[in-house]
Parts: sequence; structure tokens; C-alpha cells
Amino acid sequence: MDEEQTPRSHRPDRIPLALGHVGNEDDDMSFARLFGRRATQKTTEVSAKQAEERREIADKLVQEDERRAKRVQQQLLTQIPAIAGWSHALVYRPTSAVGGDLVDVNIMGDNRILIAIGDVSGHGTQGALIAVSARKALHALIDRVESLADLIINLNEDLRRDLTAGQFITAFVGILNPDDGRLVYACCGHHHALVVDAQGPIHLRRLASSGMALGVADSETMAERLTLRETTIPQQASLVIYTDGLPETRNSADQEFEEEGVMASLIGASRSEPQQLADILLSAAQAHHGSEQLEDDATILVIKRP
Repeated sequence: MDEEQTPRSHRPDRIPLALGHVGNEDDDMSFARLFGRRATQKTTEVSAKQAEERREIADKLVQEDERRAKRVQQQLLTQIPAIAGWSHALVYRPTSAVGGDLVDVNIMGDNRILIAIGDVSGHGTQGALIAVSARKALHALIDRVESLADLIINLNEDLRRDLTAGQFITAFVGILNPDDGRLVYACCGHHHALVVDAQGPIHLRRLASSGMALGVADSETMAERLTLRETTIPQQASLVIYTDGLPETRNSADQEFEEEGVMASLIGASRSEPQQLADILLSAAQAHHGSEQLEDDATILVIKRP
């Protein structure tokens, strides 16, 4: 008996290609793997795109935060009150959006002027936060202490609570009498301040410097090591204070600008106004470094007596 004929259109060998693998487990697995790889690839592409978008948003938020922090810090640093008859200039160049240098000029209750400039070890956001904290501590202490020594010892104790192991602040802290130019000051591990005098026999002199940095030792040790000094800013002379971003900047031969470079750049500039003196110093350090961007935060404060 003849076998029943299967209509040609329904024969298995004529099953359309899309369905021709039904019943073949190996082919089914291959198809599933191919589909899975394509789906995974598509998901990965979407995930990568989403991750990139998130990174871009995060970067923009960080940049906006940095811009805001920079504006706030610049406002704090440039809030220098007018001193009757005296003129001043301030140059501040952080290595990043914010820096770890501290500047504060404040009129005390008896009209004397508190002058402080400091440098937090390290720079960037952490240094900036510590600098702001130190500035607030200074303001809180002004009316609570009776002498410059008490102010520095108490400031040291306050900072020890904020600083981590190995951190410190070098600082020049002084109290100026604007009526007669008398300045009582202390250098806490900081570079020498300078007096630029166009009329005196010595046009450029370096103020004595000794003492330990803030935040390093306890109050008793700080009191033992603290040395207060006194000088007078002559008429038409300028007090120049700066942070280590100037003398410690290096050139291509790895040579520091040093204090000698700072002083040499001011020779012949004794009759310059405060802003000119500050610009001369910054330009000389940049020329030594070979770039406008120095290696460390740099701050220059110049105050001139009438």
C-alpha cells in the first residue's frame, strides 16, 4: 500500500527558515545565546550611557560647588576694612578653586588693627575649610583676650581640635597701632615679613622671625616657645607679608625662588604703592616658575602707612 502523500506545502523540509530550527535543541540554544548577547549588549550600552550622563551631572555639580566656594572664600579674604590714612593691597592665587591660605585684617575695640596671614599645610578644599575655621576662631577671640600672646595661645588650642595628625598652620599675627605705626607681632613658623621704606637709610628690611607653627603643640609648649617682637612702620613705608607659595615655588631646574628672590625683586621698588609691590612680587615668582600658575597657594598682603 502506498504511503499517504503529505501535501508539499506542509512537508517538514519546506518549513520556513524562521521556524525551521524548532525541535533542534542545539540550534535553539544558539539562537537563545545570540539573542541574549544582543540584549545584554543593548542593556550595557544603555547602562554605559546612563552612567556617563550621571558622571556629567556629578561633574557639573562639583564644578558649581567649587565656583560657589571660590566666591565665598574670595569675599571673605577681600573683606579688609579701611584703615584711616593707610592703604593696602591683597593678591590671592590658590592652586585650585579654593586654597588653604588665611588672611584677616580686623579693627579691634580700641581701634588697633589685628593683622593675620597664615598658610595651612596642604591646599584644596580641606585646607580652605581649616583656613575658614581659623579665621572664625580669630574673630571669636579678639574681644575675649587681653594680649597678643593670649590670642595666639588660645588660637593654637582651638586649632588643635580641628587639625588632623601632621597638619599645622604657619602664621604671622600682629597688632598694629595706626596712629604711630607701632606693630607688635609674632611669627609662628612663618616666613619673614618685610618693611619697604623709601625714606629710611635701609630701604628694605626683614622682620625677625621665630616660633613654632600653630596646632603642633599644647598651650604650655606654645607659651614657652612664643616670642613677641615690636617694630615701627615708618611714614610712607609698607609692611609686606606673604605665604610660602612665593619663596618655595620652583623653576625647571628644581630651584626655589626663596626669600632672597622675594627681597631681590623689591630692590628699587621702595616708592611703589601697595598694589604695585604686590604685583611685582607675584610677577617675579611667576617668572621664576615659568608659569602664571604657581605650585602652591600664594597670598601677598601689603599695608602702607601715610
